[in-house]
Amino acid sequence: MSTSTRMGLSLGLSGIILALGHGEPSVTLYFANWIYIALLLKELLVGFFIGFIASELFYAMDSAGRALDVARGFHQVETKLPGLNGYSTPIGQLNFQLLLINFGMMNGHIYFIENIMNSFHTLPVYSLPDLGGGLDILFLTIMKYSSGLLSLGPALVFPGLFAVFLTDVIFGICNHIAPQLRAYFIAMGVKSIVGLLMVFATIHLLTEKIFYHAKESIIFVQYLIASMA
Repeated sequence: MSTSTRMGLSLGLSGIILALGHGEPSVTLYFANWIYIALLLKELLVGFFIGFIASELFYAMDSAGRALDVARGFHQVETKLPGLNGYSTPIGQLNFQLLLINFGMMNGHIYFIENIMNSFHTLPVYSLPDLGGGLDILFLTIMKYSSGLLSLGPALVFPGLFAVFLTDVIFGICNHIAPQLRAYFIAMGVKSIVGLLMVFATIHLLTEKIFYHAKESIIFVQYLIASMA
């Protein structure tokens, strides 16, 4: 998605929120300049948290596919991935598109927009958030959620990684027994095929995990907004 498209969607969504009355005060308020700065920083912080959590799962899927492509020797084959504004490997592209399809099937984009709109209702523009235990507790909660996603990536591609590892072990033994076979070069092609076959063999399990964690990300955003109210 281009920068102009993102800016257009942001401005359009802002206009809808203002039209619904979530972005304007019910009474005339007078604040000091430093309070306006604090309110601006609050909006930036809330927006960053929502965007970071919503995109984190997509980056986790891309990194998982990239890890498998590195193991099977395909990490140098990269193509443009517009969704993340960068490049990705073949399996990374596949994981990203699977997540995107599942996210759309569960109306995740609608829930995401609802979370943004509800954040202006739960955390009004002209009020500061109540962090309860403090900002450190908030960051700790986000870090715990992020650590779970970091472990999700290797778990999703573990069958492929394990198959590639066994292939290396088998051809390593063959190379030790018969060095003239040049097993290293043969293993490169075999690892690529074996890793890809394991991805397609376990794709139904991958889809179930993706669907589950996509729902969890939406629920976590709702919880995070509520915890700052």
